Amino acid sequence: MGVKRILLAVAAFALAQPAVAREDVNVNGWLISEVTGKACKATSYFRNRETGNPSHVYISYSAVGKFATVGFSNSKATSLKSGDKVSLRILMQPLSISENWIGREFHVGVIESGARYFWSEKLPVSTVENFARATAIGFLTGQEKVSAFSLDGSAAAVRELRKCAFEVAGLDHLNVDDPFLK
Repeated sequence: MGVKRILLAVAAFALAQPAVAREDVNVNGWLISEVTGKACKATSYFRNRETGNPSHVYISYSAVGKFATVGFSNSKATSLKSGDKVSLRILMQPLSISENWIGREFHVGVIESGARYFWSEKLPVSTVENFARATAIGFLTGQEKVSAFSLDGSAAAVRELRKCAFEVAGLDHLNVDDPFLK
């Protein structure tokens, strides 16, 4: 009876321990990181040529939820406050890979520097592969540019992003043909 109690106590202790977070990885200037325990994010940081302010663009991917989100920062959008929502058009170059992303809702937040950051509603998983193939991404209000970013290195970053998302979800990232993960 004592051995069973010890084994149960050890098992309970092991289950109570928090999962070890995945280490961040840098791939071609993109930081790949776990964001929620079920999704990962690839972020590229830039210094704005006009303002000198830091900015970033990212894509997150949930292999379990089967969705992606994209986001970016902008230091000039000071008329917006945290909690606002805006409708933006997402445009990727070359145009042949842009989907019909007109009027996508983006949430607004404010970071310490005062810059605004934007993150999209859930987007289809195809966004991840399109992001990998694109050379640039732009965010527009109608025809007015809000922000635009180079996606240099995004193909390699997306490979690691997919691997990360599958790992944190406990899925086999090598089985890219699994029809239930598309």
